[in-house]
Amino acid sequence: MTGAAGLVGKRTCTVLTQQGWQVRALVRSATKAAERLGHLKLEIRSGDIRDPDSMRAALKGAGSLVHLAAIAIEKKGESYEDTNTAATRTVLDAARAESVERIVYMSQNGADSRSPYPFLRSKGIAQDYVTQSSAKWTVSSAHAWLIRTAE
Repeated sequence: MTGAAGLVGKRTCTVLTQQGWQVRALVRSATKAAERLGHLKLEIRSGDIRDPDSMRAALKGAGSLVHLAAIAIEKKGESYEDTNTAATRTVLDAARAESVERIVYMSQNGADSRSPYPFLRSKGIAQDYVTQSSAKWTVSSAHAWLIRTAE
């Protein structure tokens, strides 16, 4: 799972581990992950979704990928293009290389690759990458009633 130490990631890790899933949490900060996820029975790996080698290492042997990592606000060194869009391509390339069968992607309400809003455009482009991939996929926005799945 990417973005495992974030707000949604922490809750998702909690639910999945309670249901008996084996979870591998990819985080940028091992310190933050220990604080937020240390009480859970899961594997924590440090890495960067923008780095192909760390993504391949994180996905080695995984059957599914939950891709939650994204930024909602740009700051120095992190743009929507790099973190939300290009990194999703990197994540998907690594998933394909490691034969990951299922991708679960958290998008955003209003995400559209043609949006005039940079954040929503970045999430829309990333969503398009997921839905055009050869993997089985599920795309969800912030509300459970907006889930799309392809087998």
